[in-house]
Amino acid sequence: MLNQKRFYMKVSIIYEPGCPNYQKAREIVEEVCQTEGLEFSIEMIDSTSRDLDPRWRGFGSPTVLLDGQEVDPSDGQGQCCRVYRNEEGALQGFPSRKAVAELIRRSSSSDSGVEMN
Repeated sequence: MLNQKRFYMKVSIIYEPGCPNYQKAREIVEEVCQTEGLEFSIEMIDSTSRDLDPRWRGFGSPTVLLDGQEVDPSDGQGQCCRVYRNEEGALQGFPSRKAVAELIRRSSSSDSGVEMN
């Protein structure tokens, strides 16, 4: 758990509605943020939307960003299924709890999150 200070983190999840993994990605992010004692909001970004902001184009589904930083930066571009490595090195369709927690801790230690009073 983070130190006694409370931090706010904005979570963005870029997904395709038919993706079988985006809900699991959201569940993991919510669980880790709560465990770490963060205040957070989640913005769900439908990558198939006609009104999609151009900055969200080209990400696979699901892509998880914490305060604008990708949990597991992908070298691939384009709409496709994202894969992540779990703790054992096997591929899965959502980020691991460990990867999410590590990015949260790095972000909070570098003060990229907003400190809550």
